[in-house]
Amino acid sequence: MPASDPSPPSGGADRRGAPAAPATPQPALPPWRPVSGRQKLRLALLTVATVAALTYVLQRPHQHLVAEKSARHAEACQGPAASRPADCPGARMPVLVLPAAPAASR
Repeated sequence: MPASDPSPPSGGADRRGAPAAPATPQPALPPWRPVSGRQKLRLALLTVATVAALTYVLQRPHQHLVAEKSARHAEACQGPAASRPADCPGARMPVLVLPAAPAASR
């Protein structure tokens, strides 16, 4: 082996005599860059917009059901006072009358 050859000698040891570390393949990662304030703001706004959109889309069927129920209830409250449901304004309210207490004996 010539003296100008910079490669380590065979046998897995470097020039100082220490064993060479086994070569493990490293994944090729792109260089890491910190996230800027503008990018953080964009991510936060995107998150808020996504949550708002999902809430609207998922609540829309419920809002339609509540509106239909309210319309049916309002229609039922338009009848005569005697036939209105108890929770309508001007309807007769059911009254519970308790039986009289028994007289105490002396």
